[in-house]
Amino acid sequence: MKKFLLLLIIVAIASCSVEVGKVSPERKKLYDHNNNQEFCEKNPDKCVNGIPWM
Repeated sequence: MKKFLLLLIIVAIASCSVEVGKVSPERKKLYDHNNNQEFCEKNPDKCVNGIPWM
């Protein structure tokens, strides 16, 4: 049981080896699209509190 828990902890730590703040280009594109205030100005019916929900 101790070996299993140790292995589980090692796997959990290894899975967190991503640099903080580094995102893929696809995610950056989605983030930029979701923070596009121009879209909300043109389509206010598709935004809630300035956030597109389409």
